[in-house]
Amino acid sequence: MQKLRKDLQNGSYLPAYIFYGEEFYNMKEAVELFTEFFTNGYTDDLNVEKIDAAKCEVNDVLNAVGTMGFFSTQKLVLVENASLWLGGGKKTSKQEEGGQDEAAKVNLDCLLDYLANPVESTCLIFLAEAGIHKSRKLVKAVAKVGRLVEFPLLQGGEVYEFIRREFKKRNVDYEKSVADYLILAVGNNLFLLTQEIDKLIHYCGGAETVSLAQAREIVSKNSLFTVFALIDAVAGKDGGKSLLLLEEMIRQGEAEQKILVLLARQFRLIYQTKCMKGAGYRNADIAKTLGQHPFVIEKAAKQGNGFSLDCLEKNLEILLEADKKNKRGQLDLKKGLQIGILQICAQK
Repeated sequence: MQKLRKDLQNGSYLPAYIFYGEEFYNMKEAVELFTEFFTNGYTDDLNVEKIDAAKCEVNDVLNAVGTMGFFSTQKLVLVENASLWLGGGKKTSKQEEGGQDEAAKVNLDCLLDYLANPVESTCLIFLAEAGIHKSRKLVKAVAKVGRLVEFPLLQGGEVYEFIRREFKKRNVDYEKSVADYLILAVGNNLFLLTQEIDKLIHYCGGAETVSLAQAREIVSKNSLFTVFALIDAVAGKDGGKSLLLLEEMIRQGEAEQKILVLLARQFRLIYQTKCMKGAGYRNADIAKTLGQHPFVIEKAAKQGNGFSLDCLEKNLEILLEADKKNKRGQLDLKKGLQIGILQICAQK
């Protein structure tokens, strides 16, 4: 992203790019950078043309790159849903059997001919939100004359830096623990993080510094966050509160199977963390080894204080049994979760 910004600031760009990856927020920001570069106050967006690969033909792209911009030799052509042409997304049953879907039937030869000798003043960007297959001829052709730019989901310190920048843009400071809470409650989805930051700042009514207490009051919580609360209640042997939290998750639309998976995943993480702590590992080392956020490991370590290793193994067996009985048609999964949680709470 920094490389793209620096190139545009220097007035340079390549004739073709492929933007791909899971982090759509940064991809959108990159598109806005290019759009701003190719747009001026006199021509608005007349030098920018958007094309949807799902609704157009390859000739529409060729016509777009073959015409000059208004009052300028420079032009930007954005091809959306380009994964259809670049081999991204999940394979259909036809593809797996060796057949071709509609996207595969698109004749891209003329586009390959264009990329062999592209118009230097035109910038062609393929937006492949569903991914790409790097063995495709079109992908290789773009890489030869331009650049493949991946936008992966941010991890660890990158998410903290993103939160810092977003608060700085809004001229608002925040307690350090607010960033931890945002990541735990929301995750690393940048669109959701910006929404929650805006909501939080609006809620604080112009306060110079956002506090952890304010974040806890207003920030929406994801499923994992609610599971943390549920396991805290289970670790405290509070069966009544545990069942209320379970009921609240179901009421909010969480599927019983998803809750079961999240519970099992968290108990497994607590078990792994407890084992590694016993072997002398620090939280930071455990987080790196297990590929988890440090705050998640810190939480797992604290929750592990309420269970022995034997209890944690038994907890996983209880959840597995509930899953088996449900799949055999012997027990409704909601009832199985309720019984399982009470069994876990009753362990000594």
